[in-house]
Amino acid sequence: MVARSKAQRAQARAAMIKINSGNKENVGSSSGRFSDGNTSDSRNKPSEPPSALRTERVRVLEYKCLLHNTHHKLTRAENAKGNLRAQTKEAQSDTEASRAKLGCVERVLATLQRAKNTLQMRDSRASQKLEAAVERSQTHVLKVKGVFKEEVQEMTRDLTSICRVPLARVNSVIHVVARGLGIIVEDSIDKHSASRITLEGQVAADMQLVNEIHTAGGKPCLSVIIYIFLMDIAGLTISGDGTTDKHLNYEFKHGLLITPTYSSDPNAPIMNTVPTQ
Repeated sequence: MVARSKAQRAQARAAMIKINSGNKENVGSSSGRFSDGNTSDSRNKPSEPPSALRTERVRVLEYKCLLHNTHHKLTRAENAKGNLRAQTKEAQSDTEASRAKLGCVERVLATLQRAKNTLQMRDSRASQKLEAAVERSQTHVLKVKGVFKEEVQEMTRDLTSICRVPLARVNSVIHVVARGLGIIVEDSIDKHSASRITLEGQVAADMQLVNEIHTAGGKPCLSVIIYIFLMDIAGLTISGDGTTDKHLNYEFKHGLLITPTYSSDPNAPIMNTVPTQ
């Protein structure tokens, strides 16, 4: 049998009280009719036991109450089911949003991890690059693809012309000076290379002299012998003299021309002397 609540039991008791009061009224009326002489109808008509009728009525009421409560429970269960479905949909939408946010966070985390790895590798290579840069700054080469650099050639010509260093000792002077400055020179320059560089400088100087004479307005008579010119050259003055001593001829020649300077304003010319003999 289904367990009943207190309210159901109280409702059943009230129904039984009503039934008992109705039975008492029915019993009184039947006894009055019997006393009035209508005994023949009551004797001929069969009557049900009052206890069985009350029991059936109580059972019917209990079933009604149970049906009513069950209907309310079913209604509440349907409402709860709808609420649970709504909550489930909301939870699913929240879960999808959380998954999307988690995917974005994972992508950002992966990007930050890659950036971190890049910075770590760059940091680890920075010391190596610094050491390589210091080593490159302390190391010097005289040649590039087998050809001496322009600054090396200028240095060689300055050593031979200004410092009066012999051609055989140019390499030693370069290495000694570099060692004193903390620079390592990887290759060397020999006597023949120094001689060729000096000769090339002489040719370049002659070409520069011809260019300066042309710039000054000079027109050389012969291009092979660069020191023989016509005497009416504009911007160029050539003078000479000669004498004899003990049957020996002594001749002197001097040249002066106006040329632009190569380190200042070219429109402000200066006076340069021509190499003479």
